[in-house]
Amino acid sequence: MRSIGLILTLTQIAGFIGYSESALRGMMSHGTAAIVAEVEALGDPAMLENLHYIMHEAAGCSELGFQNGWIRDRAPDGSQIVGRHGRRYDSV
Repeated sequence: MRSIGLILTLTQIAGFIGYSESALRGMMSHGTAAIVAEVEALGDPAMLENLHYIMHEAAGCSELGFQNGWIRDRAPDGSQIVGRHGRRYDSV
């Protein structure tokens, strides 16, 4: 049953973002490299900065705030998220 739900979800997402399901599955098969390539192709400075932070910086080292007043990698009250602080994607 669970795989049926996943297939329906992928089909719905594929249609929503304008890709065929097979194209979406193909991109997903490339994992993180596909995400990096897509963000780099877009060239949006904010997205590139976010990608760099996620891929190469320690969680919790940023003080970047967002429009809702929340700080990146922090709980809504500003406290550090247990288990995330100091962790790095590129060292996992």
